Amino acid sequence: MRSVLARHPKTAIIGAHTGMGRVVRPVQDHAAVIEAILKDPQFSHVYFDISWDEVAQYLTATPESLRVVADLINRYPDRFLFGTDKRGASEETLRLFSERPARRLSKR
Repeated sequence: MRSVLARHPKTAIIGAHTGMGRVVRPVQDHAAVIEAILKDPQFSHVYFDISWDEVAQYLTATPESLRVVADLINRYPDRFLFGTDKRGASEETLRLFSERPARRLSKR
């Protein structure tokens, strides 16, 4: 993987879900693998997305895993992408949006 990342230094590469998926579980020392990429100046074009509920389960599985992840995000805040992969809005989200009037975000 590192050789692929190194071959494309001018391309912003996003490691979706930090490399995890429905059938792809975290590798041993997953956080250390991610940190090695984050701290290597050769890979300054690589970012990680933590936008999936499944990822959150691994990141918050234990107090130690949460501490490790929080530490990584605090040390490399500009290298993590936040969002959601939820396909439909939850009842809570729908309620929140229905209670607040829409606002224009920019002037025309």
